[in-house]
Amino acid sequence: MKVYGTGIYENDRADLVGLAYLHFSISQIEDVIEWMRGTDEPAQQLLGYLDMLLMIAKKFPDDANLKIKKQRVSEWQIIFNEWFVRAEKKLQKKYRDSIKNDSEKLFEEIKKYGHSISWL
Repeated sequence: MKVYGTGIYENDRADLVGLAYLHFSISQIEDVIEWMRGTDEPAQQLLGYLDMLLMIAKKFPDDANLKIKKQRVSEWQIIFNEWFVRAEKKLQKKYRDSIKNDSEKLFEEIKKYGHSISWL
């Protein structure tokens, strides 16, 4: 086991923590995305999980670049937008624009940390 600094994550075991956080966040997003494919319920937790993923990506940008696929984030965005069309009438009108705008910002920010390598 190698220690290469005094930082919290600067050893051979702790430097994998960022990947574990990212894996957990992405797995939560995938679960919600699967549910959102077929629901029109107005309450959803996807934006919270995207925000969590973004916070982790900012802390571990190199790991995020390995784990986040821009193509998959685009697919999540499509599924979110399809859900939004189905659920829009059930959302209070005063919240609709903010929810939509927040989603667009989150998806775009997360894509900045991702990669476009198809085989990875």
